[in-house]
Amino acid sequence: MKSKKLIGLNNSTRKGIILFLVVISMLLPHGVSYSYYNGYSLKSKVPFHPPGYIEFSTDTVASIAINAVNAQAGLLYDMTDNKVIWVKALNCKHDIASLSKMMTVLLVIESINEGKYGWDSLVTVPKEATEVGGSSVYLKEGEVFPVRELVKASMIASGNDAAFTLACFTSGNEKQFVNMMNWKAAELGMDSSFFSNATGMPAYRGMRDNYSTPHDLLLLAAELIRHKEIFQYTAVCEDCINHGTDKFPYKNHNSLVIHYKNEVDGLKTGFTRGAGFCLVATANRAEHRIISIILGVASSYTRDNMVADMMNKYYTSIGLGKLGDPIIK
Repeated sequence: MKSKKLIGLNNSTRKGIILFLVVISMLLPHGVSYSYYNGYSLKSKVPFHPPGYIEFSTDTVASIAINAVNAQAGLLYDMTDNKVIWVKALNCKHDIASLSKMMTVLLVIESINEGKYGWDSLVTVPKEATEVGGSSVYLKEGEVFPVRELVKASMIASGNDAAFTLACFTSGNEKQFVNMMNWKAAELGMDSSFFSNATGMPAYRGMRDNYSTPHDLLLLAAELIRHKEIFQYTAVCEDCINHGTDKFPYKNHNSLVIHYKNEVDGLKTGFTRGAGFCLVATANRAEHRIISIILGVASSYTRDNMVADMMNKYYTSIGLGKLGDPIIK
């Protein structure tokens, strides 16, 4: 992956440019495109290249995703060879539901790496977290958990209460954390993305739901998996969270991790009525990593089968065979 820094600008100027982009993105309506990218290239046309800047060649193969009609947008990216294999509606803005938690956890990991707190730092659940609704691990006000348990619950069980608790712990309240999310999105070059909350739940009246594009989600996924520790959580098939003497068990919402253990190792599922069923999945068969992004599918079954079929066809085409089969060298 090629990484380029903001060259020729001092820190205050860089921050000013990024803040300006964040503000503009919040003001523009959901249906208006303000992507700075051309075709399949991720080369930015803004006057600088953000830290998450990626540039890759395209080598699209339509037959890899013959059932792509079932998805509103998506792509398949070969991270090892740095090329797009299949793409549909690359810059189409789409609600992303709990895929938002990838950004939430990325900011948590960065906070840990910056020394703000640690994986074992204890977090007290605020009352507001118990009122978020949606997918939950049933946290109770005043309970105390280490950061790592809340990250697991956020990524594996998609616990909205866990993600909200992490957001408040990181920046004091969700509103401030959302500012961090949008700032980070701008820094990564996610110019067609917007976050209004830390969980991906439908936004409050008058607010826009979190949205992004296959292009931007690839930037986010690539940045998240630079932090290898994420796989300690996203590759887990099942776990539990302790509520005193009671245990709440949960399974990974990404069924591909369960079906193809040790090969599919992440990353995040998402669903709301507005978003449909979404998935950012990554597999690492024979040390050859690929990322699949699928948005707006009618059912989780169709979504998961689509991604598995796509991955199997591609791995087979490069001589690595299907997921779960012995690798013949």
